[in-house]
Amino acid sequence: TMEVWRAEGFEAKMEVAMKKMKAMLKEGRDACLPADVMHTYEDKFELVETVTNTALACLLDSFVLFGLSKEEFDTNNSRTDDSIISICFKSTEKCTFDCKKSREEGHSRKFETESRVTSTHDNDQGDFSKTSKTKTTTYKVSTQIEEFFWNFQVEYTFFLEVGREARVVELVSNSISCKLKTSTDAAPRPELTCRPNLQTDISWLLRAVNDQSVFHFKIDRKAGCRTPRRNFQVESLLASATDLRSWCQNVGNYFSSLAGTAGLMPGSSEHVSELLDRHQAFIPVYPFFFVANKEEDRTRTDAPQSLFPPDDLDFMLQRHKQELASSLAAAEQELGARKGFLGPREGRNVCLLFHFLRIIEELHRSVNHVEEGMRDQLISAIGKEISPSDFLGYMCFHYRRFFLPHFAPSPFSFAIRRPDHFPDGALSMECKMSSSDEFEPIWTFSKQAPIPSSSPMKLKINAGTKVSFCGQQHLHGWISFDFAEEEQVQLKLCARARQFSSFLVLIGTVVSKEEFEAKYACILQNKDELEVPLRLSSLSSPKEFRDAIESLSPEQQAFARSYRKMQLGSTVFAVLVIEIKPQLEKLLGLSPDSLKKEVKLTQDLTELFLKYQIPSDLLTFDGDPATPAGERVEQIKQHVRRVKEVISETQEEQLRQTVMEADMAMEQRTMMEGFAAPCSFAMPPPPPVAAPCMRRMCAPGALVASQTMDVMLCKEKTLMKKHKSNAPPKPMPAEAGGVSNSSSKPQQAAEESSLRGEERPEEGQEGELDVTSIPVALDKCMEEIDEHGEMRACILKPDKSWKKRTHKNLLAAPEMLTLEEDEQRRERDRAFDLLDALSRSGNLLIDACSLHVVFPAAHRFDKSLLETVIADNVNPIERVERSSLILSSILQQEEATKLVTPQHRERMIKLCPSLCSPPSLPPPSYPPG
Repeated sequence: TMEVWRAEGFEAKMEVAMKKMKAMLKEGRDACLPADVMHTYEDKFELVETVTNTALACLLDSFVLFGLSKEEFDTNNSRTDDSIISICFKSTEKCTFDCKKSREEGHSRKFETESRVTSTHDNDQGDFSKTSKTKTTTYKVSTQIEEFFWNFQVEYTFFLEVGREARVVELVSNSISCKLKTSTDAAPRPELTCRPNLQTDISWLLRAVNDQSVFHFKIDRKAGCRTPRRNFQVESLLASATDLRSWCQNVGNYFSSLAGTAGLMPGSSEHVSELLDRHQAFIPVYPFFFVANKEEDRTRTDAPQSLFPPDDLDFMLQRHKQELASSLAAAEQELGARKGFLGPREGRNVCLLFHFLRIIEELHRSVNHVEEGMRDQLISAIGKEISPSDFLGYMCFHYRRFFLPHFAPSPFSFAIRRPDHFPDGALSMECKMSSSDEFEPIWTFSKQAPIPSSSPMKLKINAGTKVSFCGQQHLHGWISFDFAEEEQVQLKLCARARQFSSFLVLIGTVVSKEEFEAKYACILQNKDELEVPLRLSSLSSPKEFRDAIESLSPEQQAFARSYRKMQLGSTVFAVLVIEIKPQLEKLLGLSPDSLKKEVKLTQDLTELFLKYQIPSDLLTFDGDPATPAGERVEQIKQHVRRVKEVISETQEEQLRQTVMEADMAMEQRTMMEGFAAPCSFAMPPPPPVAAPCMRRMCAPGALVASQTMDVMLCKEKTLMKKHKSNAPPKPMPAEAGGVSNSSSKPQQAAEESSLRGEERPEEGQEGELDVTSIPVALDKCMEEIDEHGEMRACILKPDKSWKKRTHKNLLAAPEMLTLEEDEQRRERDRAFDLLDALSRSGNLLIDACSLHVVFPAAHRFDKSLLETVIADNVNPIERVERSSLILSSILQQEEATKLVTPQHRERMIKLCPSLCSPPSLPPPSYPPG
């Protein structure tokens, strides 16, 4: 890849090489960098060809010094047949015991001891006398050392293996030996070691030269050619050269290890590399252009004026051969003077191997420098190094000019509102690149497909309740652009409620044409804000899936296809928004907009449904349908007031009962303490302050549900009896500002009977859109059109941790809450409880809602953005245009040519002709079972 051979300091090496080449060239000629010369794109191809042929010539000249001659080329027929020629290295090591020697090694430190000697002798008087003397003795300590000597011998051979019969042509062979010394009798090396052969193919090098010893490497500009660097010829040659480089490195490391084992030459490879650095020859393998400073040198007409003339190249190759021979002679002389284990011949071989390695590395760096030059040119032309976020901004700009206005993508940001009403809130899906500072709405292809009331969709909120809803359905197609090893997209779903407004947000997926499955839900009201992070995971592309199951059995393929259908079904991400206020009006039998300015009443109703779970029948208007709208609201207020009174009475009763139980417990405890006291007199009664303390301990909002329900039902029965005793009044015309509701009850009865499961006629359902068939149609279209396998379907799922900003009251500061899995479950239960009340346990159709269905897809590039443009020579704009047309044509059910502006139609017909026919959605198919 581009990064493997990108060496630090290559520019500095090129500057040094340019100065050296200037001395070699004729007067008036000079070498310069490609960035400093005006040239064409075709000149880059010829520059790479020139550099490659120069490197091949240097390699072949080095092999001649290694022992390979032109006569052997002709004998092996390396240029006319397909025989493989490999250069091989083998070695044999022998280690035998020679002798054992012992020697003493004295210490510089001496040890002294003193001793007293007493002697007895006769004196002159004939008596015995004693005398004593002090004697000093000096000791010298020495250590006896045993040394074991071994004869170590290495025989090695460089040779060629030619053809399938593996005919051997010897190049270089030698035998070296030395004595090894150890302090134990354990052999330092095995007695006999036969190293496995190290070999690599060099047929590519020998076939690159013709009979006139001229290298003829050329790049095929048509067959799979992307850039001067990225094409079959250069890639295959660099791969073969890399194998040769690895072979040279392995053999060189082996000789370095021998030097360390013998101990007679510098023992580390670092010292060997210093020796090699001192004996380097000039390598004329650099991506330089030729500059003619005199007019008489500008005489070529056919060849580009920026390439080196052949005579200059021949002169530099001859100079390379001379310097290489001189450096090899110097290395031989230095190693001969050392008289070490590695002799002059080994030094020559190691220097040649290191020279092979340098030639190959310079070739890699040179061709990569040409590619890096194109990268720098692109950055210089644009003015910056573009990132995926910049590319996303351009595509949003380009979409406005590419698609027709009514088919162009738009930001996913919608106001939650009824027609001619102020919005209750907003819903948006936003994304942010890691290089961006803030989130912005994603751009999606949109289509509106209403859900008719004749065939509403279902929503299951518990085991026995299914809620039916209809309304506006928004289909969204979204494409993410993914580049390898670059910034990732962060997604989140945002919902914001305005003050004195409320709505429900349900997140899930559409599992069938008639059913929406809600996995998450939340109630938003009074400036609440909800942020739901989304995780984006992609499926395998249709091409990858087809290639993966191609060699499986029919049964295994059938299983994989069935499971993939389930995965495609999970790519349908849906968000359902239900407005609470209009559904309350429908539930309570009020005219539209009756609760528009009844803020307190709306909040009380929501609290009764959520906190106390009051049945809606206790609050519904059940009077004369001709009653004006204002009187209906007043009757609802009376119902709410009575229910709240019952709740208040129940709370007070519960509080009194709690206080009585506390007082009784206190009396019992006092009596027990009095009986247990040792005194004969009775204890005084407890002070009366205990009762207020117990009252403070009681919760003021406590409610016993059974008592409240009994009281409310008794009052409701009394009201119903009074209502039935009165004769029904005659219908009256609606007042100004009110709406006649004479047909509301029959219509609601019809809705309830149909929602309870009674049969409905099937007419009017044939032309309805089945959103579950869109992922299957999209997958099929991607398989047929996207031959590169870059486009794939994705799955959107909410993350585990949410954020909710809420206000406790109108004037309180906002509070940020983190909703984990348990809190999310409680929010969903509260939302489902409210939804159960608003739909009358599934018997009332919900029509004040909107369903947003998102079909996410990703266009994934294997490389980064710049390398896609430079290395692959691919315009990512055209690839993304095709993916966008695939998604938009499936979503809109239109031909691609009808989606784009006229100036782009002809280009799109050439880019993807298969999209010019109208797509069709297949019937939904589900896996068995």
